[in-house]
Amino acid sequence: MKRFLAPQLAELIVSQGDEKILESHRREIVVVFCDLRGYTAFTETAEPEEVLAFLREYHGALGPLVSQYEGTLDQFSGDGIMVFFNDPVPCPDPAERAVKMAMAMREEAGKLIAAWRLHGCELGFWRWHRAGLRHIGPDRLFRPFRLHRDRHGMQPRRPALY
Repeated sequence: MKRFLAPQLAELIVSQGDEKILESHRREIVVVFCDLRGYTAFTETAEPEEVLAFLREYHGALGPLVSQYEGTLDQFSGDGIMVFFNDPVPCPDPAERAVKMAMAMREEAGKLIAAWRLHGCELGFWRWHRAGLRHIGPDRLFRPFRLHRDRHGMQPRRPALY
């Protein structure tokens, strides 16, 4: 189970002995999404080994921040990272945790971007976050925990570029 779910979610399911936490429900959550500007152009010209090394470094720097701030990693998708706060594992002050994590990610990404520029790789860091009451629940096999769009959607209105 731990191969397919965020560690804290897998632990919660194991400790409770059931999967009720994965059932559809509504809850106030905060979602943080970030990715790299220029990543697609980089991957079109780079060797596959270079792209994989790049992603290992990026995920290795930003991934641990999700656990540090008690978020739930929804997905790593190439350079994209999506994190939920306050669901499926409730946490106090989800908005504050999300903002602090986003700031820490910006700082870590800034260090990586500066190093990559020395090697001729021009990238930028992009992130957005949204908060609100959302419907959350199962979607498909191996993605049992998904945020469903509501009438307001989850698209960023004002992306923050760094």
